[in-house]
Amino acid sequence: MPILPEQLKFETKHDPELISVLKYLSSGWPQKSPDGLIQYFVRRNEISCDNDCVYWGLRVVIPSKLRKQVLEELHVGHMGMVKMKALARSHVWWPGLDCDIESLVKSCASCQVNREETPSGPKHVWEFPAKAWERLHAVLLDHF
Repeated sequence: MPILPEQLKFETKHDPELISVLKYLSSGWPQKSPDGLIQYFVRRNEISCDNDCVYWGLRVVIPSKLRKQVLEELHVGHMGMVKMKALARSHVWWPGLDCDIESLVKSCASCQVNREETPSGPKHVWEFPAKAWERLHAVLLDHF
């Protein structure tokens, strides 16, 4: 089931981390990062609140209780780590999102079996020149 807006609002209002963020958004951020909120503090000029939800830019900040569900939604197609991160970065955010995606993909047997291996091409090792100026490399540029 997708997350409903009402559910997102409810969990945002009951998430201890996001309660603090909402408080700082309404009353102003302190000069120094509050304990446990460094990831929000460094983004404080880009974080906003609308309709009882917290946003970082255009991305919705997901409360901790809904993060597993969002990860599962992102993982439905077993499209791999890179595509999952790209999809997530378009819509959602929370501290540690990239690490959570990496952990999920690394623990998924299906993703590991079907992942594309980085092709390793033949390695070319230059022979060490026997004397000075035996080999010279030059870059020629065409100036317009």
